[in-house]
Amino acid sequence: MGLLNRKPATVSPSGGVGAVLGALKPPYPLKDFLLTVLNQLSEWIPAEGYYAYVADPDDGQLSLRVTRAATGIATVGPNYAGLVLGSGIRTVPLNMAPLVDPAAFHMASDGMLEIGLGPNAVLRIAVEARFRLAETERNRIQQWIHQILPLFDLVSLADGRLDPPARRAPEVRRSRQDLLLQIPHLMGLLSELGTSVLKSTDGYLAVWDDALHTEFLWDLGLGLKIAERLRPTELYRGARPHRFAVWDPARLPESLKAMGFHSLVAIPLNADDGTAGVLCFATTEAVQAARSLADSLRYLAESLENSLKSRGSAHTMAQNYLDALLTSTTLLDDADPYNANHHRQVAQLAARLALKAGWSESRVHAMELAGRLHDVGMVTVALDLTTQRGNLAEQAREVIQQHPSVGSELLSGLPDSVLPGIVARAVREHHERWDGMGYPDGLKEGDLSEEGRLLACAEQFVARISNRSYRQGLSVERALYEVQQLAGRQLDPDVVKLLTAVYADAGVRPVAPQ
Repeated sequence: MGLLNRKPATVSPSGGVGAVLGALKPPYPLKDFLLTVLNQLSEWIPAEGYYAYVADPDDGQLSLRVTRAATGIATVGPNYAGLVLGSGIRTVPLNMAPLVDPAAFHMASDGMLEIGLGPNAVLRIAVEARFRLAETERNRIQQWIHQILPLFDLVSLADGRLDPPARRAPEVRRSRQDLLLQIPHLMGLLSELGTSVLKSTDGYLAVWDDALHTEFLWDLGLGLKIAERLRPTELYRGARPHRFAVWDPARLPESLKAMGFHSLVAIPLNADDGTAGVLCFATTEAVQAARSLADSLRYLAESLENSLKSRGSAHTMAQNYLDALLTSTTLLDDADPYNANHHRQVAQLAARLALKAGWSESRVHAMELAGRLHDVGMVTVALDLTTQRGNLAEQAREVIQQHPSVGSELLSGLPDSVLPGIVARAVREHHERWDGMGYPDGLKEGDLSEEGRLLACAEQFVARISNRSYRQGLSVERALYEVQQLAGRQLDPDVVKLLTAVYADAGVRPVAPQ
């Protein structure tokens, strides 16, 4: 029997990022996020108490931030918190040394089950001595923790912890191990973005080796139930001859129809070392076979497959990591009709401005990459914020404004042969202003890189000619006029002149509103 005389609940962590975020409200305080995580763990692991520790940004010490218990918490002295149980008190430290293994999942000497939440936090659960966690349950909880790690990083940024130093691009050097840890997170995020493109709320990503030992890297909604009724290996065999395959009602098993599904989309994956897998989405409506959908699924397949192959050199791993980020921006655009082709348009214009400025071929290429990646930080912001219609509420805006620094962090430290370092800085600066009133660092004029100033201008122009839920896109002539009004305030006047010259070459002149 589990603690408190109840049988341990069956572990079924299938919600991923969306399930955790669904229980929160903007601006997603770190305390609320951690309490939501503890509440979810309490459904799976019966215990006396649940504790979340977060590393202090100055000394790295892990400090107790949030507790959850059925009978209450009492503070007993400066260094310990006590869990009140009848007449006794079970104490837990308020401060801990950082974990040696940030992905720890073990029983500590004081009888606490410890679960690492990346290198910056640890969850501790006061289980009774007789408690045992089955290997399958442990693996499932670890998968769930890996899915929510990117969201934890974002919430920590918004909370003021882990914030990179101001006034310069963060200097991060990603080791081979760092990339190996990041790639599964990216695979989960890309899979979740795929559900938005397909308007699906159920699915999974499964991989297996030659011995058919299967691991679920991501699942959502009834994804694991689907896998029980139609085995991943069987789905893979049916889809293997194709980049992706659609099971319509005529081919769909009756067991899945009974669950209310209309169609199934499967994307087969293969790696050079014999690893294979399949990404599955289930929809309650027919899948619309549009060219844009086919392109999105092809990008998704290539990105996930490359991630599976990331067991070679550090350069190959870094390139696959970058490809996954590039794919994520494409999926973001596809998920929101008001953002269609946004990243590509910004990339094309940024490259044209760099050419007009007489920059070298390598700098022009860097600007194209910066345009493709300028909003990559949005990948870790919930899609219900990025696709919200009308003006964002102030609280949601505060979360959105973290995306330049988050994007820069995702890009920093890759080898220059894969991604020039200036790209990460330009991404961080694309919402800074010439007058110093921008974000995230409040830089102005000469403190801004030339690449950051150019990217900001390209993004502002594309935003004006694009349709939005609350207005139609402006004509190119009117957009040119509006961008000219930003010169010397929001935008570098010299870059605005470049933009005007690019369109003047095509015979287009600014036109003021009548």
